[in-house]
Amino acid sequence: MELLRRFNFVEVVKEEQLSEEQKQFVQDLQEALHDVEAHQAGTKQLKTAKQLWDEL
Repeated sequence: MELLRRFNFVEVVKEEQLSEEQKQFVQDLQEALHDVEAHQAGTKQLKTAKQLWDEL
């Protein structure tokens, strides 16, 4: 999340101004970023592209 704030083209909007759909998107994105950080720290194993493809 901190990385996104560093970009000068990203506009930070107050949460109260977001619709429910937008709030859900932000929550999902935050969760995904935490998963990536945990993977990089070695505390979480993510699925490979093949595993994701096989689920379809």
